[in-house]
Amino acid sequence: MSRVFYALPTYSLTGLLSIIFYLSPMRWLLKLSRIAFICNLFFLLAFSLQLTKWISDEQLTSTILIIGYVIGFILNPLANFSYLVFGIFSRKSLIIIPAWLIVANVLFLVIDAFYILYINSHS
Repeated sequence: MSRVFYALPTYSLTGLLSIIFYLSPMRWLLKLSRIAFICNLFFLLAFSLQLTKWISDEQLTSTILIIGYVIGFILNPLANFSYLVFGIFSRKSLIIIPAWLIVANVLFLVIDAFYILYINSHS
């Protein structure tokens, strides 16, 4: 029994992260950008649900609201901050991300900022 456990390779967290980043450099930013874009689309759905309740299922409504408002407001600024940092320090690393995706996420960040300002001014 104990021989099986000794035969398994052990990796540290930094070793796994270095393997991931070495094999696929900047793929994590592409994934983050795509997930942020999907969350931004859910933000539009959540905003439309706030105006008119067109879905009667409460579980689906709460899922859309959580993805759109909570996760979207966390991931979109994170993706845009990553664009800023990598745009300043290594512009070549942003080649993997399509330009339309960067522009869409930046526009959604502006929309998110205006939405937060609107909500704060009416409270």
